[in-house]
This record gives sequence, structure tokens and C-alpha cells, in this order.
Amino acid sequence: MNVADIIVIAIVAALLVGAILATKKHFSGKGSCCGGCSGCSGCHGSCGGEGAHHAR
Repeated sequence: MNVADIIVIAIVAALLVGAILATKKHFSGKGSCCGGCSGCSGCHGSCGGEGAHHAR
């Protein structure tokens, strides 16, 4: 393993951690949209709304 491999692995790991944290935040209802199905206006994923993608 050379330095370039380690740099790529570090970047991918950082992106993965960020994505996991954002996903947890979204589905707990604390994200920029309403993952907790609070019915916020303009949210594409509101409960019962068209295109809802949250488990019930």
C-alpha cells in the first residue's frame, strides 16, 4: 500500500461517515427535511405525500 492508496481510503472513509451521520439525522427527523413525518410544508417526503420514502 502506498501513500496514494491511504489518501483515497481516508477520503472515502470520511465521505462514508458523513453520509451515515446525515442519514441518521434525516431519519430521526432532525435533518433539513422532515424525516420524522412532522408534515413540514414543502417537504417532498412528508407522510402520506406523493413520493414518500419513509418507513411507517
